[in-house]
Amino acid sequence: MESAPSGTDGDQSKPVDVLTQAGEIVELSRLAEMLHPEDDEFLTRIRRIRSEMSELQKLAARPEFRKISGERLRNLDKGMALARKQLLDVVRHAPAPTSTLQ
Repeated sequence: MESAPSGTDGDQSKPVDVLTQAGEIVELSRLAEMLHPEDDEFLTRIRRIRSEMSELQKLAARPEFRKISGERLRNLDKGMALARKQLLDVVRHAPAPTSTLQ
């Protein structure tokens, strides 16, 4: 029978995980912005995501971040996973820059 994580070591790594995920999302948003520079509505959404992730990186770097509840961390993880998935989909489905096969 598995026991639940104790809350010490697991929570200690969470800020690092959040920082890493937020950094990946920031980079994906930059790439997505370059792939679709003509869509103003899309660019507004991308810039908002980037701004939120940059703010999250600042918060996660603070010691107080370790005190947030497990439920809030799970919700944060879900939200970041969704944002990452959506940005990856945008990047994967971007049109090729050229029609010539290499």
